[in-house]
Amino acid sequence: MQILKNTNFDFLGKKKLFIALSLVLLLVGGVSMALKGGPLYGIDFRGGALMNVKFAKQPKEDDIRRALGAKIPGEVTVQPVVGTSEVMIGTELQSETQLEQARRLMIETLSATFNPSGGKPDFNAIGQQRLAELLPEPFQKAGIVLSTDQIRELAGAMLEFRDTPPRSGLLATFDELKGVSGVTPAIINTLKQEFTLGAFAVRSVEVVGPKIGRELREQAVMATLFALGGMLVYIAFRFEWI
Repeated sequence: MQILKNTNFDFLGKKKLFIALSLVLLLVGGVSMALKGGPLYGIDFRGGALMNVKFAKQPKEDDIRRALGAKIPGEVTVQPVVGTSEVMIGTELQSETQLEQARRLMIETLSATFNPSGGKPDFNAIGQQRLAELLPEPFQKAGIVLSTDQIRELAGAMLEFRDTPPRSGLLATFDELKGVSGVTPAIINTLKQEFTLGAFAVRSVEVVGPKIGRELREQAVMATLFALGGMLVYIAFRFEWI
């Protein structure tokens, strides 16, 4: 089956039209870039913090942007991950010393906005060591007899269950832990009394310093220029000059 019967197109005869069209598109792109303040670089190229957060329910992007914008200076970007309840939150930072502070502030702000826990520790955000430190006293009050090593192993097993898919760091109810070896109804009741389940879980955090971002940006520009130069050399060598 032949779709195009005549493949003899006079490209060179229309070269002025195509050159003019290319120049117009370049001009439009340049003006658009200038009006927007230049290229919009990602966190990798300008420096900042990028956090992947999974929510129990799809949050409103404006709520996240408003809460973080009131606490963190600079631009705050919120990008939902299509088909999931996850969002990518990015903040622009101008100083290396702000990175760790911004990471902590982002988590604290999200917790204050979406996790009104009433002072109870968030089971969805806690680590194994901290959980093992908090469990002995309430276990003793509930009559649950476990050694320090057993509590540490139990804490690790529960958090491993919490962090594996499809939960991926986010439990909806403590009753889900019934499938973990060693977890009894008494333990689940104790967890319900002593802990809360937050509405979100931080899946990953990436921080890039402004200096590193600038170096990556320069390297990306040079790589692009070298690639374009290589293509021009190949075209000049492969095709006949007319």
